[in-house]
Amino acid sequence: DAQTRLVTVSSVSYVPGFLTPLDRLAQLCRRNGALLLVDAAQSVGPMHTDVEAMGIDALAVGTQKGISANLIFNVLVFTLIAPLARWFT
Repeated sequence: DAQTRLVTVSSVSYVPGFLTPLDRLAQLCRRNGALLLVDAAQSVGPMHTDVEAMGIDALAVGTQKGISANLIFNVLVFTLIAPLARWFT
């Protein structure tokens, strides 16, 4: 809905192996003015992840599998933080 500012989702469900259609979800987020944060701990490495091409605003990955990565942001931090801060006040 119009009040949603951030959508978080896993790229892959590690139990059933479900792949989230991230490009379609990103388009839906864009149309509704929400940012997309993807937990890619299960998919980075085995799967190609092009954050920019897929429309992902932030990608979270861990290093537990020997993958060295940082959080990748396409938006400025204050763009994400400010709407959330207003929501809590």
